[in-house]
Amino acid sequence: VLHFPDDGMTNFIYTSKVDFPAIDDIDGDGDLDLLANQGDSHVAFFQNVALEQGFTTDTLIFILADECWGRFYIDASGEELTLSDDPTICSTGLKGNEDDKIHGGSTITTLDLNNDGAVELLYGDATNPHIICAKNGGNTLDAWMTDQDTQFPSYDTPVYIPDFASVFHLDLDGDGIKDLIASPNLPLNGPDYESAWFYKNTATNEDPYFELQQKDFLIDEMIDLGTGAAPAFVDYNADGLMDLVVGNDNRWQQNLLFQPSLFLFENTGTAEQPSFQLVNDNWLNFKTFGTSAYAFAPAFGDLDNDGDPDLVVGERFGTLFYAENTAGAGNPVAFGPIQQEWMGIDVGQFATPAIADLNYDGLPDLIIGERNGNLNFFPNQGSSGSPAFHPNPEEAPNNSFLGQVNTADPGEVTGSSSPAILELNAATYILTGTQSGHLELYIVDEINLSSPFALQSGKWGEINLGKITHPAIADLNNDQIFELVVGNFRGGMDLYTTNLATDGTTPARETAADMEIELFPNPVKNILHINTPQNNFQEINYRIYNSTGQLLQKGFFKDKTKIKLQTTALPDGIYFLEIIGRQNKWTKRFVKT
Repeated sequence: VLHFPDDGMTNFIYTSKVDFPAIDDIDGDGDLDLLANQGDSHVAFFQNVALEQGFTTDTLIFILADECWGRFYIDASGEELTLSDDPTICSTGLKGNEDDKIHGGSTITTLDLNNDGAVELLYGDATNPHIICAKNGGNTLDAWMTDQDTQFPSYDTPVYIPDFASVFHLDLDGDGIKDLIASPNLPLNGPDYESAWFYKNTATNEDPYFELQQKDFLIDEMIDLGTGAAPAFVDYNADGLMDLVVGNDNRWQQNLLFQPSLFLFENTGTAEQPSFQLVNDNWLNFKTFGTSAYAFAPAFGDLDNDGDPDLVVGERFGTLFYAENTAGAGNPVAFGPIQQEWMGIDVGQFATPAIADLNYDGLPDLIIGERNGNLNFFPNQGSSGSPAFHPNPEEAPNNSFLGQVNTADPGEVTGSSSPAILELNAATYILTGTQSGHLELYIVDEINLSSPFALQSGKWGEINLGKITHPAIADLNNDQIFELVVGNFRGGMDLYTTNLATDGTTPARETAADMEIELFPNPVKNILHINTPQNNFQEINYRIYNSTGQLLQKGFFKDKTKIKLQTTALPDGIYFLEIIGRQNKWTKRFVKT
């Protein structure tokens, strides 16, 4: 915790969890200082005096040098600053500031825009979609903001990111000249796919000029469905290749409340080399339901026993959509009318269904996750060709606490369970996503579904994707091993190879100690060292991919536990090293500088 002396006592430097302070050499002495909003309508300057006291730049000794750095006042609207006419007087706003008004929600970035040694201020506010540029007419020790651009950069396309814009100053394209990137400072209520505005500095570091290049920097190189991604596999066109249908929570658009949809990614590859292409961003016209439902979570299964996959879709308010596939076995899907609030089922919030015969009576059942983190079991009460379910999860024969599964972390009230069902080694497993971003694996007690299910792994695969995960599993490359796709709250998906065989067996694998792969140094310049398990592989194959998935380098080593890879020829950037052992694959990320 950073602190500073205050009237003979020690006080902490305050910044709220939503604020971004500026960490920069404000006074030009070679060490890092701080500019931070302290909850009022001014910016405080915490000067690092370590060098002045004989220490080096690795030491932080702060003093509160100025409670009103720049002499400006942040208006309540956050849309402009009230500047002072006098460099010795702190502005208190147009009407004065007798009540010392509270103001929170600030992002602060500093840079020298005119090469005079004194930094300017780029200010973002929780209530303002624009960035304010305050121009410094003072010096390194006595800042005085004398002019402002309230829609920076007004000479180009101004930043417009509802709500709570922030900017960062760094070299984005590797040309040695620092650019700007603007993004929202909140995870919700704003742009969720055009959320990284790249302003290229087309001039110099000393005299910068920023021009907007794109609003989806890096995002355009990946799948981003906005907010939330819930994937499910189905061979929709009956070509023998698994396709991918993904529901999202929402995709932000100006002046539109919700834009949820189902996205269809067709597998246009081969049986051994899958390749997915987005062919429909409004599959089955699900956007039309966006006025009354969102957070779509699809699942496929043959509910009416006619040999083709039917569709069930969960949604934010806990109910289900249903569409019967009337195509028949071996034909491209052909869905009948979509039924909303199907069977009257309502699990509360954020229904995430899976379809499987969990009680082994020959009829497919529903297992539905929800926001609370429990799993709801709805046994099929119908017949082979006519599914039927009792709507209330709290009433028999249903079970609203299947296996006593609770994916909420200790102390949390939400768990966001999202089940996928696996048959392995003659046993049934439930793999579920969680609120906290990892996956949990349970083995089903097939004799007594009311008993607690044994937790096999609380962090299966050591996967942690930040928040609200949705797993889907299938053999995508015909190697008889399952692949795993995991959707996340950011609207993206991650693809993993597992060690789970489609015949229900689990291949022999290294022990936990054997599975440690170490890379160092990381970041690396010239030589990357790889330490493999002491119980060494007979042969190690490796591949290096860049951040876009392009294979750059591959090879193999025999009977070695310590490996050196030459990385000098790699351009600076982020890379992924894939190690292939006897039965498993590991992927490690490293940075080349």
